[in-house]
Amino acid sequence: MTQSQPVKFVRSMAPEDAARTDIYALLARVFYAGPDAAVLAAIVNAEGLVAQSDVPLAKAWRDVQKASAQIDPQTASEEYTRLFVSVGKAPISIYASHYLTENYKELTLVHLREELDRLGLARKPDSTEPEDHLAGLLDVMGFLLQRSEGDVTSQASFFNSYLKPWVSQFTDAIDKNEDSDYYRVLSRMMKAYFAIEVEYFEWTV
Repeated sequence: MTQSQPVKFVRSMAPEDAARTDIYALLARVFYAGPDAAVLAAIVNAEGLVAQSDVPLAKAWRDVQKASAQIDPQTASEEYTRLFVSVGKAPISIYASHYLTENYKELTLVHLREELDRLGLARKPDSTEPEDHLAGLLDVMGFLLQRSEGDVTSQASFFNSYLKPWVSQFTDAIDKNEDSDYYRVLSRMMKAYFAIEVEYFEWTV
C-alpha cells in the first residue's frame, strides 16, 4: 500500500516577475562571493533569462555568459577578494552606507533594520556581514517579488531607498578599477538591468 502524499500548491509568477526574481538571485550570489564551478556552469547554460535579444541587457547578459565560460572559479574568487575584501580597506566598498551622504550614512543601517523588521526579515545569527551589503539588499528585492507579486509599490520603495541612490557609483568604481575583469562584465550587466528597473518603477508607481 502506497502512502499518500499531501498536495502541494506552488504559487505561479508572471514570466517577467520570474525572470526579475532570477536576475536578483543571480546578482546576489555573485556579489556575495566569487562564483563556484556550479554557478559558472549555471550562467553559461541558462536560457531565456533575458527575453528580448535587442536590448542592452541582452548584450550584457551574453557578455556575462561568455566571460563565465572563460574563467575558472579560483580566478573569479581571487578577483572578488581583491576588489571587495582585500586586506585592510577594500578598493571598492560593497556596502550601501559607504556611498550615501554624510547626514544619512549613520542612519542607513538603523532605517534598514527597521524596514527589515517590518518585513519580517533578519540577518542570520551566523552572518558576519551587516545588512547593507549589496548581496543582502538584492536578496530582499527577490523576497519582495516572491512575497508580494503585483505589489510594485513595496518593491519600488525598497529599491529607491536602498539600491538606486548608490549602485551606479558602485558599478562605475568597478568599471574604472584596473584589477576588475570578470566583475567589470557583471557590473555592466547589473547596470543595464537596474536601468530597466528604474524605468519600470517610474512607469508603474
